[in-house]
Amino acid sequence: DAGSQNEVIGVAGRVLHAMSTPMVVDARPTILGASVGVAFARDDDSAETLMRNADLAVYKAKSGGRGRVAVFEPEMQQAVGTRLELHQALRRALARDEFTLHYQPVLALDDGALVGVEALLRWSRDGQPLAPNDIVAAAEEAGLIDALGRHVLVHALHDAARLAADLDAPALLLTVNISVLQLEESGFVRDLAALLAANHWPAERLVLEFDERIGERRAEVLRPVLMQLKDLGVRLSIDNLGIGEAALTTIERLPFDTMKISRHFVARLGAPNERAARALAEALVGLGRAMALTTIGHGVENARQSEALVAMGCRYAQGFHLARPMPPDELAAWVRAASA
Repeated sequence: DAGSQNEVIGVAGRVLHAMSTPMVVDARPTILGASVGVAFARDDDSAETLMRNADLAVYKAKSGGRGRVAVFEPEMQQAVGTRLELHQALRRALARDEFTLHYQPVLALDDGALVGVEALLRWSRDGQPLAPNDIVAAAEEAGLIDALGRHVLVHALHDAARLAADLDAPALLLTVNISVLQLEESGFVRDLAALLAANHWPAERLVLEFDERIGERRAEVLRPVLMQLKDLGVRLSIDNLGIGEAALTTIERLPFDTMKISRHFVARLGAPNERAARALAEALVGLGRAMALTTIGHGVENARQSEALVAMGCRYAQGFHLARPMPPDELAAWVRAASA
């Protein structure tokens, strides 16, 4: 008997607000997340139809970034059906070990020396490759991100240990992208420590990289887990700072070691309309220097961009102009050829 749609959405918003209030569990601040799906009954709708429509709406709310309210619309049925098929395909891919990893070199800009590698997820569905970000987003929606994240860590640590031994590179850094949702698992740090020990990979040579969404979560919730990772010896990196939801204050509140200059800025360096992008990139390099952060230029596609980063004082970079992502054996061969 709601008077209007806005009235119902207002109730849903108050529910979300109440659910987001932090609470203390086992002496740790904890936040519950919620998503709300709303459906309005039509004259010929059964109770089952109404609940199904509400379920489709809550699925839409989750896929929009969680912590949202969505109202059912008929076109959701087809879109959600497509996403559910993708989720089922992801489950099969995990069970069949269909995911692979390629590794993109991170190089020193002054002499081209190999500093580290970033593990990048690869998977094709029906012959069509999906972007790593799309794979991760779908895994988060499907509740598979912990299983997929562990899969990536297991294989990346194994490959990196073999690569470092093969290349006689005892200081090689391995960067692995981590979903913020993985940090919410109570055993994440313990399991990571076990994986590091099993692969004889020093914690200080592992870089866990987060995208800008880490700024969505409250620092008081994330900081204890990140500090546990720091105590373990792991390095922490943030990508796309200032592009998405992460404010510059994120690097003040959270203990990062590395900051990547977004490809959004790097792509405009050397272009006719580069003035704003160059100013922002220079500011980020200066900020990183002032805060003793390692700064990496991300997405370098041509020599002009590389030269611009060097002129700013950025010491490290990665991108197709420098080296594309490669399977481990191909990367080893590339490194040998480059140093010959």
